[in-house]
Amino acid sequence: MNDATLETIRAWFHAYAAEHLRRGRLSEMMRLKQEHSQRVAREARDLAAELGWSREDQNTAEALGLLHDTGRFSQLEEFGTFRDRDSLNHATRGYEVISRAGILRPCSERRQRQILEGILHHNALRVPDDCDHDTLAFVKLIRDADKLDICRIFRDAIMENRLHEYPEIVHHVDLGGPPTPALLEAVRQGRVPKYSLIHSLNDWKLVQLSWVYDMHYRPTFRRLLERRILEDFAAQLPPTPEALEVGAKAIAFARARSEGQEAGI
Repeated sequence: MNDATLETIRAWFHAYAAEHLRRGRLSEMMRLKQEHSQRVAREARDLAAELGWSREDQNTAEALGLLHDTGRFSQLEEFGTFRDRDSLNHATRGYEVISRAGILRPCSERRQRQILEGILHHNALRVPDDCDHDTLAFVKLIRDADKLDICRIFRDAIMENRLHEYPEIVHHVDLGGPPTPALLEAVRQGRVPKYSLIHSLNDWKLVQLSWVYDMHYRPTFRRLLERRILEDFAAQLPPTPEALEVGAKAIAFARARSEGQEAGI
């Protein structure tokens, strides 16, 4: 993707978000999503640069980061929630919005596929196994960049006692409840649990730790460790042997991958 096309996509995104902010209810939540998208765009570009990708690949990574949550705006406007299970799959909606908008027409079919497939699969429980190699690289990149920012948001909100700013995170969960045994066991085994198992704030913390097993690039693991995200989540869990084991395993896994042991590029 060339610089001119990226600039067009930036302008379109800001105009699209601004329109929803003007007419939508719950505009503060939309603003949070707009800011998240901008941070993910920067994160994706920085990761691509550190991986040694070309300038056009870096531009594509930034565009994908900016557009990955486009479906959230109409989702919130129509349903008043960011919970996909109570509304629609926001990734599918984003894919549809960007396909109809036509902003990717100046791009090659390859670039369009990288962005659209990245949007479609950024929130899937697992990486799809039917993407071509070039597309898969961007699917993995957006999943990493998105998780890095969500982890930071969630960690900071807990530590700074600002969870009230993110009602979608804590809706219908027990803030003081223990970890759900089935969820804890899934994370102990190195798996990302199904979100239907989340019943408490401690479950959310465990989910954030579990994401380390669904990250792909060496610079991503380095960022997790440099920002002490895993350590902070682990320290906030109940001091039970099971929780301590989960935290220690997640941190050890990130350290090994940051050093290139069975990691991505």
